[in-house]
Amino acid sequence: MARAVVDILSDIEDAMVARALFRQQRANILEGGIQQYGLGSQSVQRYNTDINVVIRSLAANKQELRDLNNELIGRPINRQLLVILRH
Repeated sequence: MARAVVDILSDIEDAMVARALFRQQRANILEGGIQQYGLGSQSVQRYNTDINVVIRSLAANKQELRDLNNELIGRPINRQLLVILRH
């Protein structure tokens, strides 16, 4: 069953807002979200938030936007299927 165009556009708008927030979080991490620890002559730096989580979220958001745009114009949505063979 096809969804209404208004619903798809609403989902696209929500995804765009989420994308902007993910980008802002990534910028915050790269600018000043680093903690530095020191013990003697050794020092360690780490991000306050795991940047890999933000990068994966951005990638998932990008795919969601592609799927929504394809749904909007009537193209089939490409879904990936993973098959695991067991012996």
